[in-house]
Amino acid sequence: MISYLPGTGITEFPATVYEFKKVLYEQTDLRKEANNLTDFARIFKKFEKQVIFPCVREPYVSESVLVESFIDAKAISDYVEVKHKCNPVIAKKGMEILYRMIFYENFVHGDCHAGNILVQLKEGKSAAKLSVWQKVENFIAFDLVPALIKICVMRQWPTRRIPTDDADWDIKLAFIDAGMVTSLNERDQYNFFQLAFSVITRDSASCSRAIKECAVAAIDPEVEVSLDDKLNVFFESLHAVPVPDINVGTTI
Repeated sequence: MISYLPGTGITEFPATVYEFKKVLYEQTDLRKEANNLTDFARIFKKFEKQVIFPCVREPYVSESVLVESFIDAKAISDYVEVKHKCNPVIAKKGMEILYRMIFYENFVHGDCHAGNILVQLKEGKSAAKLSVWQKVENFIAFDLVPALIKICVMRQWPTRRIPTDDADWDIKLAFIDAGMVTSLNERDQYNFFQLAFSVITRDSASCSRAIKECAVAAIDPEVEVSLDDKLNVFFESLHAVPVPDINVGTTI
């Protein structure tokens, strides 16, 4: 019935309602969260010195019961509220993990608020060291590629690199409550990458095109003209803001 209301064809309101119902339903089945935690642990096993997830106690998993290992750590919000010497390192680790989820693994924790991200920080120990290959992989993914984009595309010189380790601290991030996980199909993933790249390179036309490509239904030609104008105005105003200062939540 909703689909017959004027304007709902453009907004895909029925599909939105269905997606919301699907997410809520999956949240009631704890077996789904158990599977997600197992997948996260498998995917990030080689980075377990940087990020950990609760271990599922296999015999005690059902639709309404889930037993996990306890992670002795503090919420990341505790560090946001105070100026701790390791905050730059914690921020960079979190950024790298989130980028890996989105751009490399296509398996993203869908509820990354501050209460679900924990920091396990121990003083007086040498920081856990990555293997040579992991260091090379991290350098290429999170230092070299962004630097080349900034130099070759944005015509800017990269800012000073934040150190990833502090020899006096052992720092790990933990992600809990993995009931919601997002994975994009090939088409949506391509459009998302195009949008992210267009925002970084300040290309308003490409930003608008990437947004429209995400539409499930065909866009009315008359509506498309107005949509193009509004998207161009929006992205032009967004491009006036330095990338580090863009509030992603507000923008979305």
